[in-house]
Amino acid sequence: SYAEAANNLATLLRMNGDGEQALVFYQQALALKPDYAEAYSNFGALLQEVGRVGDALQSYRRAVELQPTHPEWVFNYGCGLLEAGSFDDAQAVFHQLIQLAPQDARAWDGLCNAQLHQKQFESAITNGHKAIEFDPTNADAWFHLGVAYQSIKNSDKAIELYQKVLELDAGHDSAQYFLAILGAVEVPDKSPTDYVKDLFDGYAETFDNALVNNLEYRTPTLLFEWVERYIGETEKNLDIMDLGCGTGLIGPLFRNIAARLLGVDLSPKMVEKARERNVYDELFVDDLVPPLQDNKGALDLVLAADVFVYLGDLDDVFAATVESLRAEGLFLFSTEKSESSDRYELRESGRYAHAVPYVESLAKSHGFSVLSNDDVVLRKDGGRDINGSIYALRLN
Repeated sequence: SYAEAANNLATLLRMNGDGEQALVFYQQALALKPDYAEAYSNFGALLQEVGRVGDALQSYRRAVELQPTHPEWVFNYGCGLLEAGSFDDAQAVFHQLIQLAPQDARAWDGLCNAQLHQKQFESAITNGHKAIEFDPTNADAWFHLGVAYQSIKNSDKAIELYQKVLELDAGHDSAQYFLAILGAVEVPDKSPTDYVKDLFDGYAETFDNALVNNLEYRTPTLLFEWVERYIGETEKNLDIMDLGCGTGLIGPLFRNIAARLLGVDLSPKMVEKARERNVYDELFVDDLVPPLQDNKGALDLVLAADVFVYLGDLDDVFAATVESLRAEGLFLFSTEKSESSDRYELRESGRYAHAVPYVESLAKSHGFSVLSNDDVVLRKDGGRDINGSIYALRLN
């Protein structure tokens, strides 16, 4: 039928990275055949990829309403709920899938993953074991089980499970990274791109509330106070780049001193949220370095709030920032503060902390003068203050 042809074409386009055309053909398929469950589920997956989480969930839900006993549609809906941060609903849907397909390892793994997010570690362990029993080749299931054991501080078991993940999938960066956090392999010079992207894609819906209200996150405000200290009254139209902009918490503060406000983040979902604020002139889904290189000598101020916790080695970012700044340009950023290493350390939290002498020597070697380096409390974690530094550098 025409509807099936449109659905198949849309799926091909989606696999080839042409999301916009794919959207058109999925909509066509559904217009031709309004009860087409498979097209709804596929359409949901595409909407999720482009960050339209609410629309994606509606589409997934419709597929399940049309064919409630089709395991694939139920699985996709569960994954969508996981990604949206609706963990109670996700658990309910994976339970539904277990009723339909008791030996589907993905159902048990999905349940385990949802329970991890809700800190239900014992249940997560039980269900994670089921997942690897039903499919011993599912690397993600071994990984989630490892995270569950790591969460209850059983490091030896977690290490054993992460090593198993790497046997199944040598390119599983998150398993490699968690082994480094547990001290079983050498510390990498940055967090894996996929780890950071997935972490923040998963946070996007709940991020602002959690960070600002629950963790008393103050970095954007602190950075703004520092900038006001260093720029005169006259310098009110600055070209500004917000590195690791997340949901754009920095944007509203800096908008009124910006001629151009640019933001970059690895997480498409976070960038989508930042876009909704309508304060940025341009937003990029990318690593930190490329947008800096694309703005050679075009910026007055580069900001990085709570971003370098996912980078150990800061050399490349410093080099790219130097290229992007005009003479006398400012570079303001926060780091968690390491007292125990001479460069940087990877903490149990999965975040890097940097030693002051390392940052200051890096600044010097790249031609910055350090205007200030202040000790601050960046946020709370498990009720404890996380101590950090806010640096203000000026390009000589």
